[in-house]
Amino acid sequence: TAIKKDDEFWEEWLLHIKLLPNVKKILNYLKTGFKLAVITNGNEKRTNQILDKLEIKNYFEFRKFI
Repeated sequence: TAIKKDDEFWEEWLLHIKLLPNVKKILNYLKTGFKLAVITNGNEKRTNQILDKLEIKNYFEFRKFI
């Protein structure tokens, strides 16, 4: 099905994503003076998968807005 193919593509894609150099250093610097947030119109589950994979989820504050 289309959903299964999309899920398979997504799982493969997650294996290949990487942070740009110095991203964690920049996030650490910004977190000392700012509250950081993720704003996306993307799927919440997949956004969380990306942040978890990149190990940067703890840099951001999360609130749902409807």
